[in-house]
Amino acid sequence: MIDSKFGAGIPWNGPAKVNGRLWPVANPDTLWLPPGPVAVEPSTAVPPMRILDFNGDLKTASAQANSVEVSYNSAHRAIAILDRQPGAVEIDGAPVQADWLTVNGRHTILLPKGQHVVTFLLTAAPLPKEVPSSATSAAAMPRSTLRNPRPLP
Repeated sequence: MIDSKFGAGIPWNGPAKVNGRLWPVANPDTLWLPPGPVAVEPSTAVPPMRILDFNGDLKTASAQANSVEVSYNSAHRAIAILDRQPGAVEIDGAPVQADWLTVNGRHTILLPKGQHVVTFLLTAAPLPKEVPSSATSAAAMPRSTLRNPRPLP
């Protein structure tokens, strides 16, 4: 058990679980932890991508088979550096058009200030199937439309 008032980076090599969840916020030699008491253990599973460095106040993070999610708070724009570029990014559940700076295999994104949940998806969400132009009834029309990605603030 590790307890830190402000969050901490601990020496670590390999994948880890934090509080039982696959943890994606790590670089090759440091595991970045949120504030408070956390249980850290080695993992046999590897996250699909890693957040190598992050300058916001990390609250939570987790990795699924095709995504990484992180929640944070920041008084200023936050910077996340990833080990691979995701296919899509969502902030607070809404798709965003991300501008990436890529140098030496590291992918950097600026995130908005405030409290947010960011999801990095390995692949973009599939587009809805188009309705054939010959279909004219209301029942044949799609019930929802894909949200347009909004630019980052």
